[in-house]
Order: sequence, then C-alpha cells, then structure tokens
Amino acid sequence: MPRARVLVIAALVVIAVVVGAVWPAPDSGEVSTPDGQETADAGRDRPETTEIDWEACRFPDEEDPEIAASLEEAFVDYRCATVVVPVDYDDPGRGTLEVFVQLRPAPAPDPIGPLFVNQGGPGASAASYSATFATFPELDRFDIVGMDPRGTGRSTHLDCGDAALPTSQPEPPADDADTLTRFEEEMVAFAEACATDPAIDAFGSNAAARDMDRIRELMGAEQLTYHGKSYGSDLGTAYAGLFPERLRAGVFDGASDLTLDPVDFVAQQANAGLALLDGYLERCAGAAVAAGTDDACTWTQGQAPDAAWADLLASLEEEPVTDPDTGESLTAGGLREWA
Repeated sequence: MPRARVLVIAALVVIAVVVGAVWPAPDSGEVSTPDGQETADAGRDRPETTEIDWEACRFPDEEDPEIAASLEEAFVDYRCATVVVPVDYDDPGRGTLEVFVQLRPAPAPDPIGPLFVNQGGPGASAASYSATFATFPELDRFDIVGMDPRGTGRSTHLDCGDAALPTSQPEPPADDADTLTRFEEEMVAFAEACATDPAIDAFGSNAAARDMDRIRELMGAEQLTYHGKSYGSDLGTAYAGLFPERLRAGVFDGASDLTLDPVDFVAQQANAGLALLDGYLERCAGAAVAAGTDDACTWTQGQAPDAAWADLLASLEEEPVTDPDTGESLTAGGLREWA
C-alpha cells in the first residue's frame, strides 16, 4: 500500500478514536468537568440511563486549590452528568457505554430548549467548548449542551490495549517514498491496536447523533437546536439526516466534502491551511507597507514576514520553547500544526 495512503488511513483512525484527551467518565458521585483526567473504567455494560442525574461540575484534578475554587465558582450554574447509552442502538445485546454531558441551564424565564454544540476536531471536548457559548447573552434562552461524542473527552473511548499515541517527534521523510519513519510506524501501530476493539464500528457519527437524540429525549425536549463547526458540521448533518423533524434549527460552519477520497481530503485540508498562512503573511507585509513601518505584525521584529516565519521555525527546530508552568514544549512541528 502506498506510503501516503497508509498514513492517511492511520491518521483517520487515530482522529476518530482518541485525538485530543480521551478521559473516561467517573462511575458515580460528583461529576467532573472535562478538564479532569480521571482513569475510571471505560464504563461499559452498565444499565442504560432512564433519567439524567445532573450533578455539580467539579475539577478534582486541578492541583492548585485556588484555581479549582475559581473554576467551581465560574461553573456554579452548570450541571454535569454521565449518560449510559447502548453501544449499538440496533443491537442492545452489545452492551452500553457512557457519554459525558455538560449543561448550562437557560437563565432566561422563557427558554427555547437545548442548544447542542460541537467544535469538531474530531476528538475535541464538546463539553468544554459549550462554556464559550454561555458568554453570549443572546443565547440565554437556550439550555446549552456540550456532549463529548463517544470516543472523546470524558465519554467512553476505544480500548487500545497498552498502545499509546506516539510521543517521538516526526522525522524528515525518507528518500524512499514508500518507507515509513519511526514516528509513522508508531502511529500506524497505535491505530491498528485501537482498531482491534470489537466496538469500533459503533464509534461513528451516526451513533454519536443517536446519542444526542437520546439526551434530547431524556431532557424532555421535542426538538433541539444545533451549532457545529468543522467536523461538528458533519455530526450535525448526521443528526439532520436521521432526525430531520427533531432539528429545530442548525448552524453548520465549515462542512466537510464527504465525497472526497480520504487522501484527497487530507491533501486539500493541508493545502487550504498553507494558503491561509500565505495569505496572513502577505497581509502582514501589506500592512507594513501601508503603515510605513517594518513591523506591522509585531512578531516579525522588523523582518519580512515570510523570512521571520522561516527563522521562527528554524529556532524551534533547534530548541523548542517550554512553558515553565506546565512543562509543555512547542516544537516547529507543533507550530506548523496550529498555524
């Protein structure tokens, strides 16, 4: 199989499984917000939820007590819960799994109903993302719901055994285009380990959409409103296709072209990112000319933006920048990924 296709398939499996932190939900008691990193069991084979038991959201893994207290104060109006749903809605005998949900009840006296949100990734925590919507008073009539799709956040994730995401830095491509680097081999091995979970076929968008509908039903709402961006648009599209009469209104921002071959999809996404970066650097240069200065974009420190960008990457290649508080490092590869 060609090298590019091997890597794309591995990347798609990794993304669908555990990109971003994938923390299982707690078994009982006060439910933590998605920022916690508990290691409870995967939460399978528990009885299905018939009534949501909303609890106060907590941050038990925040080491700084002052930060934990401030977070709990900020989230005092929120409620969190773990909802147990079928692994396969069409085959209840396959067991259950847990879906983590965070709710900001509508503060307005005339609520419209639930507004489900998802930021995409796929793999990012929708529960964490939902808090950003609560800052808009225009949305006070909505119960804002962030559901971590199965496989992400604090919901049940795939069983990948002892395999872990590769931590080594990507190596330069080999001269032989069909030769995988060590990093690539580790990524493929991780994807293959996760693919051995017999429930992997139940971790797709349609199943996540059905989880959303189960939560809507448990909340007693006839319809839900939806806002999704990037992959979140794909999840919203899945919900609209399955339950059109239950979608009150939806925003689908940055929808994917699902007709593309996976290799073309990744290539087009990469090309689009490069085009946006080039456009940004060009605007930096244009702004400098218009302003009659050399550093309209301060980070360039007087250099031409494209040269400043190249120098920044080179410096990170030589010596990554480390956050003294978290110990996390920013490498050239990490900067490229987020640019």
